[in-house]
This record gives sequence, C-alpha cells and structure tokens, in this order.
Amino acid sequence: MSFARAWWGQLTDLTSQTLRVWWQVLPKILIAWVSGWLVYRVALTLTAPIQETHPWLTVAIFSCGLVTQLAAIIIAIRIAGQPAGLWETLPARAAAIGRDEPLLKVVSLSLLPFVGVYSVFNGINEATYQLFVHGALESSTVLNPQSATTVLDPTTARQRLTIGAVLVASYLLRRGLEAAAERTGRWAFGLGGALVEGFFSVVLIFGGSRMLGDLGIWLRERVFYGWLLEGKDWLLGVLASLHIAIPAFLSWAWQAWTLHLWPLITDAMLAPLLWLAVTGLVFGTYTLSAAELWEKGRQGGFAGPWSRRSRRLARLESRGLSASRGSQTVVLEFVEIFVGDLEARVIPFVQSLRHVLRVGLPFMGAFILLYSLVSAIQPLSYLLMRDLIGGNVFAFWFRVQPPLDLLSGMLGEPLRISLLAVAMTLTLSAVQRSDSSPAAAAHQQAQLAVPPPTRGWPSIGQLVSAIALTLACILAAGALTKASDSPADTDLRWAAPGETVDLLAGQPMRVTGLDSGTWLEIRGTASPGLVTEAIFLGIDVEMTSRARPVGSIRCELRAAGRDGNPLVVESPVDGHFLTPQLGFTERVRVVFERPVDGLAGSRLHCKPMGFYLAYEPEVVFDLGIDEALQTQLASNAAGMVVPDPQFEVAR
Repeated sequence: MSFARAWWGQLTDLTSQTLRVWWQVLPKILIAWVSGWLVYRVALTLTAPIQETHPWLTVAIFSCGLVTQLAAIIIAIRIAGQPAGLWETLPARAAAIGRDEPLLKVVSLSLLPFVGVYSVFNGINEATYQLFVHGALESSTVLNPQSATTVLDPTTARQRLTIGAVLVASYLLRRGLEAAAERTGRWAFGLGGALVEGFFSVVLIFGGSRMLGDLGIWLRERVFYGWLLEGKDWLLGVLASLHIAIPAFLSWAWQAWTLHLWPLITDAMLAPLLWLAVTGLVFGTYTLSAAELWEKGRQGGFAGPWSRRSRRLARLESRGLSASRGSQTVVLEFVEIFVGDLEARVIPFVQSLRHVLRVGLPFMGAFILLYSLVSAIQPLSYLLMRDLIGGNVFAFWFRVQPPLDLLSGMLGEPLRISLLAVAMTLTLSAVQRSDSSPAAAAHQQAQLAVPPPTRGWPSIGQLVSAIALTLACILAAGALTKASDSPADTDLRWAAPGETVDLLAGQPMRVTGLDSGTWLEIRGTASPGLVTEAIFLGIDVEMTSRARPVGSIRCELRAAGRDGNPLVVESPVDGHFLTPQLGFTERVRVVFERPVDGLAGSRLHCKPMGFYLAYEPEVVFDLGIDEALQTQLASNAAGMVVPDPQFEVAR
C-alpha cells in the first residue's frame, strides 16, 4: 500500500468515525461543555468587584471557574470515548479500571497537564486578560499593584516568596484531601482536592512562568552570559574567515526558524499532538507508572536508572541486607510525596505522547490536517458573526462577546472533542496490534482500518513520499491556523476624498479641508518650538454625534515610509483628538509633521480610543494627495493657525 493511499484511508476513517461519534453524543457533549462555560463566566463576574480588596480570593474563584471549564472538556472527552469504542479497544482489565475510576480522580489527575497544554497555546493568557478586564471595569485605578492579576505576576523577592508559600500550602492541602478521599471514599474530599489542584495549577503556570522569565533575565545579566556572547562572536569570526557569507546565512536561518518555522510547528503540529496525548491521560489508558517502570527494571526488561537501582537492590538482598519496617515506611512516604505526582501525571502523559508518535506518519499527517480543520470552526464562526455585526465600541462588545463565544464554541468544540476521542481509540488499537501476537494483530487489523505501526526500514521512495505528504499536511494545517486568527482588530470603513462616512450609526465624519505650514500659531500665539524644516500638514475634521456619545476619537496619519512600508505619524501638538458630545458637531484641525516629499498617498485613520481590545470601527480617509497637490501644499506653506475645537448644535 502506498503512503498516499494509507494517508487517505486514515483521513477518511477519522472523518467518518468522528462524524458518527459527534452525531451520537452531541447533546451530552453540549450539556457538559456549556455547563463548564457558564460556571467560568459566572466566576469572572463574581471576581469583578473584589479583585482589589481580596486578590487571593479572586484567584481562587477564578481558578475554580477555569478548572470547571477544563473539567467539562475532560468529561466531554470521556463521554465521546464510549461510542468511539475506546473501552472495547483496551484489554479487559485496563478497560474495567478505566471505566470504574472515579470521575473526580480522573479530573484531578488530568488537570495539571490540561492547564499546561492550555497555557502553551495562549489559553491562560486570554483567560488572564478577561480577568483583568472584568476587574478594571469595576476599578478606579486600573493598575492597582494589589489587584489579582498583579499578585500572580511577582516582581519582588517578597512577592516570589508569597507565590512559593501559596504553592507549597496548596500542594500539601491537595495531598491531604486526596488521602482523605481515598481512605473515606467521600466525594466531597475528592471534589475539594480537584479544586485545590486547579488553584495550584493556575498559580504554578502564572507565577512560575514569570519567575522563569526573571531567571532568564538574571542569567543574561551574569558575566557567564557575556562569555557565551564572546564565544559566539569568536565562532562567527572563524566561520567568516572560511567564507564571508556563512555568518549572514546562519543569521537568516535563525530568523527563519524563530519567526516562521517554529510558530508553524507549534501551531500546526504540537497543538494536535499534545491535545491527543492529554486525551490519552483522560482515559487513563496504556500509561506506564513508576511502579511498572520499577518492576520492568527488576525483570531486566527496561534500561536506565530503574534497572540500575533494581540491580543494586538485588545485590543488597543477596547479602541478606534489608531495611526495617519503620525505615521502609519513612522512605515510601517520602517517595510518595515527591514522586507521586510524577507517577500519576507526568509519566502517563509522556507515555500517551509516545504512543501517539508510534502510530506512524500517515495517521499523524491525517490527524494534524483534520484537527486544524475542526479547530478552525470555532474561531472562523466567531469572526463571521463579528463581521456581520460590524465594528462597535468596547462597551458594546463587552456585552455581546460572551454570547458569540458561546455560540461559536457550541459549533466547534463537540467536533473537536469527538475527533480527539476517535483518534485516541485508533491510536491505541494500532499500538495494541503492534504489541500483541501475530494472530491477534491480524484479527484486530481485520476489524479496524488503521494499520499497525510499521517496522523495518522503508524504501527511499516511500520515505520521500512520506516526508513530502506529511510536510504538506503540516503546511496546510499552519495555513488554516493562520486563517482562523483574527485578520484585523478594527472594522475599516473607507472614505474617498470629500466623502462622509458614519463611524457608528448616527455619527458621520468627514474631512473638510487641508492646510500646510512651516510654523504653527496656536490660540493666537506663534509657537517658536513648533517650527520645522519639513512641513506641517493640517487636516480639518468634522464629526456630528446625533445618536449616542462615543468618547474620544483619535486620529493618526498613515504614510508610506522610506522602505515602502506603512508609517504611523504622530501629531506634534495636543490637537489630534475629537471629543464629540451628544447633539453637537465638532470641528478640529489635526496637525502632523512630514517631509516635503512624503505627503503623497497619505491617509487619515480615526477610531475610538479604547484601553481594551475590541472590534472597533475605524474610518480611513483618503486625503487625495497626489504629486501635484503635494507640490502645491509645499509651495503654499507658511504660518498655519491651529484653532481651538469648535462646537455647534447638530442640525
């Protein structure tokens, strides 16, 4: 079977089974996902008035909401696993353990890897921004150093010690709740442990990432880092002596890797593979714990530190040496405290990722491409609804964005969750066929379309076709990911010279004239400091506010730079804002400084001032400045008057 045919078989099988599972469990997945989304939104609302007065309580409430949303995804993946046939794929004993495992325990074990993967792809950053916005809207001081978002961003030694103490305390509390849940069997302890685990994960990701960044800054300030830079310069000098183009080529290759290739790999390849590995952890399937590694080492079937420790233990036992029961208890409890999380969370995740990578390039390419298609449904549907509504001020989007986010999530998330469950089922079936006997593998291969991982060396033609098609899938997935990103943060509304355009409904704007000068007269007084050897361009802007107030409008000039790229030109005076009042018309002259030969093709951009990100309207005025008008403005330049803003009742 050729690689292309195998890839096509994988793609069609993934697609058909994903649609089948999606259709069977759509209502259940929607109930789970929407419930988690609602709890998260309620948590954000509850934190708004207390972020400055009770920052750590805010973090606790926020982490509970975020954890509930992630837990809903975990539950939805477990729901999709049943019709996907995952339990039937596993050995009977493993399937029984997986089905009987308490859901709260599954959620607790999966949260830390989930939060980690969620943060890798900006999920935590977006959630933090939403937390910041909700608190800032209730605050008179947006950047209060005691607010919830700033206590999680430690910059002093005291704040770092506080973060460390909170992490240690929450870790010990979570271990105590988990132990109580195991001994008593009461669900309340398990629920408390899961919530504390979520709080611990959020604080670890937030504060830990900042402290790692501070560690990098500290290292770059050391003398040792200077030695490394000197070594790099010396090496580049040696390479330049061999050929002058080598350093330039290495610099180009590094920029291509950091700016283009690495983002492509993370967006197109790492995201689906890491989410699939986390899905395997949700099901608790085919994971290898530390105890199993120890046992394999004792049997001589596993190389590495576990086998070396086992051999030492065997030599001690052969000499008749053994530890007392008390010392054994102390050692085991110590290992359980510090190795328990490694065994329960990290090792299973790594094992799950290892099994995903074993299935082969045809499955990997098909899954990466299909995952990017399914993942693009949610952001593209949101962008479509946003564009249909049109640009508006932040206050409007603050109310409208949550319902749009809910609708787009209901369209895209069930398909993505179903795909993850189906892909994990096919992955485990292929891996199990690879590890089973030839007769059992042949029987299972007859039942499923996914071939087992291939062994042996492929031919050169197969290798080239495999690499080419896989790279094509990654490039296509990267293109889809880029297409699903927001193409613009503003709703551009173009205005031809002399044309009137509504910034918002009932708020028309227009450019009424142009002027030029080499010095400025402000409020009837010449300003000696505002003299230029270039040219001042004055643009008269008129705006009427008939329907509603819109706040301040900022105008800036966009002109072509020396390299041909757009250049933002700031105003040298405090007159490039409009503050239209309801029922009035305002006229303002905005002034910009440009070279005499840099006026042609300039455009004026005007948009509402906003401290927060929103899909706001932006009017782009074509000033109609061509080479002839540029020459005329330059020849007429003398003193230019900048009057105060003028207001009159709107007609």
